[in-house]
Amino acid sequence: MREELYAVYEPAPRDSSDPAAIFKSHIDQESASLRQITVHNPPARLLTIVRGLAEARRILLVAEGDIVPVIQTVGSHLRQQGLTVAAVRGDPMQQATLLAGFAAEDVVLGVCDGDERVAVARALAFARARNCTVYAVSGTLEGPLARQADEILYVPSLSVGGITSTVALIGGLLALAQALAAATGGGESTPANAVQAAYAQLIDTPTDGGRR
Repeated sequence: MREELYAVYEPAPRDSSDPAAIFKSHIDQESASLRQITVHNPPARLLTIVRGLAEARRILLVAEGDIVPVIQTVGSHLRQQGLTVAAVRGDPMQQATLLAGFAAEDVVLGVCDGDERVAVARALAFARARNCTVYAVSGTLEGPLARQADEILYVPSLSVGGITSTVALIGGLLALAQALAAATGGGESTPANAVQAAYAQLIDTPTDGGRR
């Protein structure tokens, strides 16, 4: 009876060109890439990166291409946790403006997908020359970024139809931001909590000179 039920409800095989099959295959590949992040990055490496970022005087996030809006979002989130963070795209003038005053107490984090980004690699090389701590979040363990970085958070990249997916890269960045926020406390004195307290007071403050 059980075998008959399984036979009845067994999904019919789909052709590889079927849209539903393509959709499922891509989701499966993205899920596998996300799981591989923890496989390739041992806890000791993650702890080193998180501690380095948490103890930094200033943090600069550098990226190019589609990942720039993501580092801007991550930078905004970390600033709300009380960290001094800036995010910059691969523009040499913007990089020079921010990196000119960086020194050994600062950290530069370069982010790229599987395609090496020349401007990001140059920023890391400049930061290393100024004795900054240099980290990278990358889809490759080889190339200029890996050679410049003190530690690298490896995020396997997935190429689909000639387009490099950023799903795992974004997931790794957001997970790193959450771990860093937890490591720095996120206590009552953080700007995020100050904003929430101010907002709560503003919406509860009467506009008629104190009269309700």
